[in-house]
Amino acid sequence: MLDTKENYQGFSRKPLAKRCYEFLLPSWESLQILLRLLRAQLMGKFSAPANSILMAIAALIYFVSPFDLILDSIPVLGLVDDTSVITSVARANLTLISNFRKWETHFDKDRERR
Repeated sequence: MLDTKENYQGFSRKPLAKRCYEFLLPSWESLQILLRLLRAQLMGKFSAPANSILMAIAALIYFVSPFDLILDSIPVLGLVDDTSVITSVARANLTLISNFRKWETHFDKDRERR
């Protein structure tokens, strides 16, 4: 029966909307990293391969574009295709993202010393 404490242990007490959007967090973080990478590239502070930059730009355009495989107006499902594109680009560039994050950490330390 559902009224015993043992049966509630595996049940999440978070609101349904919050549980539905939690799967977006890793893609959101990847998008933020890609945006910082593009900004650093445009400012001439970080150098990345052209194909990686083009993939990041394409993912960003797909994310902001209203024309998707699944319309963004459909709650939760509308973001699935966007997150898939962002995740694919991030996975294809794991080494670059790792190097960029190391560079960011080093760059921030250098900026603090000045």
